[in-house]
Amino acid sequence: MSQSNTPNYIENNKLLSAEFVKAISFDLDDTLWDNIPVIMGAERALWGWLNINAPRIAKKFSMWEMIQQRQLLSEKYPELAHDLSALRIKGLTLACEVTGEDPVIAKLGYDFFIQERNRIFIAPEVFSLLEELKKHYQLCAITNGNSDINRLGLDKYFDFSISPKDAGVLKPAKKIFHMAAEQLKLQPAQIAHVGDSLETDVMGANQAGFVSIWFNGKSVNYGQAAQEQQLGPQHRPAVEINCLQQLRDLLP
Repeated sequence: MSQSNTPNYIENNKLLSAEFVKAISFDLDDTLWDNIPVIMGAERALWGWLNINAPRIAKKFSMWEMIQQRQLLSEKYPELAHDLSALRIKGLTLACEVTGEDPVIAKLGYDFFIQERNRIFIAPEVFSLLEELKKHYQLCAITNGNSDINRLGLDKYFDFSISPKDAGVLKPAKKIFHMAAEQLKLQPAQIAHVGDSLETDVMGANQAGFVSIWFNGKSVNYGQAAQEQQLGPQHRPAVEINCLQQLRDLLP
């Protein structure tokens, strides 16, 4: 456990006793798996696909130019900013328009990307942890991404997954957390949320009334991070863990 000003997970195990908490929601990307290699692998695979199926796009834009231009689209089209899938389709559609490629390439390219984006290795111990937690709690996912729990075999453990496409907003907005509470038919205080981001997961959970569990997999010093990032009380997690397996210690 890193030295920090956050509560120790053992000291706060009563927070997750079955008497108080009935469900646990999980962030997905960078919580259940390392997401950067996944996304970069999918980007490279899509670029290879475009070279074969839409060579005029590949000739005009580099892979990095496509990524940078898509990042700018959220500012140009704020109504799509919460929906990563819509932004990607929009970016591919605009690239087709500029280069004269068949517009159908946008949807085909997106479908290929999503297939590659969901080629994710999930450690066996994550599945075993979820299986154990499922015996005691309702489980769900609250994500800002577009990974698919059905493709990943996580639907056996999670009752549902809520994304910004469903809620119309990104975490840390209260709405996306409260949608989960409504589907679980529980009060927010009866739900713990596990995630790696102090901004989207911890602050979002705190403001929504959930019990916030910070997955600090990189053993970041919270006090130092709070000072450097000018974090406020709303970013302070109820519980800090450095390994997902520590959730086993919180079981009733």
